[in-house]
Amino acid sequence: MSATEQGDWVTIYTGRGPVLEALEQSLTDRGITVVRQEYPELGGQFEVGIFGTGSASNYNLAVPADEYESRHDEIDAALQEIAGSGEGDLAAQVQAEEDYDVRGCPACRLFFHDNYAACPHDGTELVPAVDCFGPGQMSPDVVIVGHGAAAEPIAQRLDAAGFTAGLVSPPGWNDTVVSLPWAELIGRTSEAEAAIAGQASLPL
Repeated sequence: MSATEQGDWVTIYTGRGPVLEALEQSLTDRGITVVRQEYPELGGQFEVGIFGTGSASNYNLAVPADEYESRHDEIDAALQEIAGSGEGDLAAQVQAEEDYDVRGCPACRLFFHDNYAACPHDGTELVPAVDCFGPGQMSPDVVIVGHGAAAEPIAQRLDAAGFTAGLVSPPGWNDTVVSLPWAELIGRTSEAEAAIAGQASLPL
């Protein structure tokens, strides 16, 4: 996304969720001053995100104008590495998040793909993900997209599509589950859905 200068600050990115957090952290790790500013111009439809909370609202990330001038290459490298390039990125990310309804299990604190209505471990009804977040958490680390006999074939399809699928047995579970990192799922939602779609319907 192109930079926009506002007084002594230069807006370098507008977004939300894992991409915003990762970019903010990457800039901070590089020793670059970065501030998060509210971005109300997108309107009410963007104020509440996938988790039903203002924590998923869009923000501007801005850096001081003098740092932008002196460290432009480093800032661009962080943008390319974390956020990609092009004006379509924000719209694509927003659409992906709104199309994807991640849910959480209040008993085991795991997060599930939108084809689950209940936790397959103990049948606990799933709730909005935000209800299962720990202190300071703004998104899941991983999302379970399959379990049991379906897990390995799903993982193979996801791996073949270039995703980082994990096969594990959560503590106390007898089943194996396949999970995807949240950032990958949101960054490549349509590809992930296509890879998952070859499965038979999962028991919910």
